[in-house]
Amino acid sequence: MNCKENKNLDDIKTQDFEEYMSIVTSTLEDLESDDMGLHESLERYKLAKEALIKAQKILENAKQEFYELENKDNK
Repeated sequence: MNCKENKNLDDIKTQDFEEYMSIVTSTLEDLESDDMGLHESLERYKLAKEALIKAQKILENAKQEFYELENKDNK
């Protein structure tokens, strides 16, 4: 886990899709390793779930922006 993942997700200054997905990916890898206890596993799961929700919102916003640009260009 890198130092950025130790921070609360609200501390990440840029809403970077790739950064959130990196948190999800590394959490999945850590959970598969069986090297952490139940409490830490639950905390990491919560962090990854929050990161995934934020990444999904970024993706939805990008999709909406894309559609708006496409509609603007087609008028």
